[in-house]
Formats: sequence, structure tokens, C-alpha cells
Amino acid sequence: MNHSFLTSLSGPGFRVGFLLLAAAACPGVEPDAPMLRIVGDWQVEASLRASSGDGKTVSVVSVAPPIEKTVIGERHERLPVFNPNAGGWVKGAVLRGVFAQECSTPGLLAPQSLRLLDGTNREAAVFEPAKDYAFDPAWGTVGRLTAGRIGANQPVFASYSHGTLRLDSIVLGTDGRIGVRQGTPVSAAPKPPELRAGERRLANLWLPGRIARLGPEHLFPILESAYPEKPRGGVSIAERLTPRSLKKLREGEPLRILAWGDSVTVGTYLDRWQRDRWQEQFAARLRERFP
Repeated sequence: MNHSFLTSLSGPGFRVGFLLLAAAACPGVEPDAPMLRIVGDWQVEASLRASSGDGKTVSVVSVAPPIEKTVIGERHERLPVFNPNAGGWVKGAVLRGVFAQECSTPGLLAPQSLRLLDGTNREAAVFEPAKDYAFDPAWGTVGRLTAGRIGANQPVFASYSHGTLRLDSIVLGTDGRIGVRQGTPVSAAPKPPELRAGERRLANLWLPGRIARLGPEHLFPILESAYPEKPRGGVSIAERLTPRSLKKLREGEPLRILAWGDSVTVGTYLDRWQRDRWQEQFAARLRERFP
């Protein structure tokens, strides 16, 4: 629920003064769920109502901007010919600073920083973009041009700057104070920082690379304390939106499910993809619940 709510308010007009709905207005939300409000480019006010309802803890925390890294002389043994008609992630070789599992992470490369050379010494020749090579600035892929000076089997050395992804957490410490725990900056799939014994994670902060300031789309308060979520009163979402499918499940009738998506849905990057991809897990849980 918190993800969809945040997504619906992700426009630039909600930069400052953003306030999450009070916990009392959200069915199923814990009574001491955190409330977040952006109070500066890199400052977040976090408040937590006491479980007893008497008073609350309020703290303004500062978040470190995303880290930008510089790569010098990254060696590529050869560059493929740049393919402008392919998807951005496969137009050429992937710069390793923006490499992801099967492609690259878009938006991390600082495009103006990219330089290609034929060596690492002071006398190395600098190749010219649009003459010797082309690159996709969003996806960070680069390839040689057939009329340029880069040979088919010639090593090239790339220097560039790139952003990083990070998940930070707003944490309630054992001393009752609220602070920020910084995650590890990576080029893909960051993990939230680990908690120490007795600490509570109040929210995660998503820092997607080269951003100028925090926005509401970067705040993910943790509104539930357990998974699966506690049952909520009233008619379920499944009963409202998919009554015929739910009826088939309850009565033991065959049910056909279409999984619609991209490479994440195909899941061939998983070691046991035919068992572990998300739609297989979904079907397994349905079978367990409706044997």
C-alpha cells in the first residue's frame, strides 16, 4: 500500500511539505507507524507516535547525497560495432561501472565524462565520439564505428564518472533516538543496511543514482511490522476485483494464469528459474492455500 501511494504522488509538485497519511487513516497500518516529511534537499523529518498514544518522537535526519565514482583506464579488449537499432543496453560493450546482472543500469553514466583512449600513458591517443565510436548515454554502452580509428581487435581504455544506487534506512535505535543508517553504494540491486540487535527499521530511502535532491518517490516508510500482513477487515481485494477466479480456486476448478512482463518475469537468470521465478512461487502459494 505504501508503495502505490508514494508512486501516485511522485510528481515534482510534491517536493517539499510532503506528509504521509496518518496511520489512523490507513487500514491495517500499525498504530505507531512512522510519518515522514521532506524538510530540505537532503533532510527528512521522521516522527513516531508512542504505542501508548502519549507523545511522539520527532527527529530531522540528514541523508548523504548519492556517491559518484570516477573510473580511470578501464580496459576493454575489443569493442563491438555500435548498433544504433538495438536496445540501449545491447548497443555496444557495457561500461563496467554501470553493469547490472544481464544489462546495465540506466541513468548512472555522466555522459560528458566519457573518454576513450588507446592506452594509459600520457602519449595515448584520444578517440573522438561520433567519428571513432558512439555510445548510449542513458545505458552506458559503447561501440566502435566502422569508419573510425578503432580496430576490430584493438584494446581501448575508458575513463568516465558514474552514479551509484543506494538504500539507506531510517532506524530507531535502542536508545530511543532516530537516525540514518547508510547502505552500500552499488551499480545494481542495492540492499538495505543491516540492523543491530534491538533496533527497528522505520523506513527505507531509495537513492537512484544521480539525483539533485530527495523527493517523495524516494521515501518508503515501513507501515507493517510482519509479513504476511495482518488480515484486514471488510471485503478482500481479491473478492472485489477477481471474484470469478477466486470462486474457481475455492471450488477446485482449473485456473489459467498469464504472467506478463520482461526479463524479470522470464527469470532465466535464476539458477532454478523454472521453480523460483515469481509466477511459479505465486502458483505454489495458491496451491498451498487452495489445495
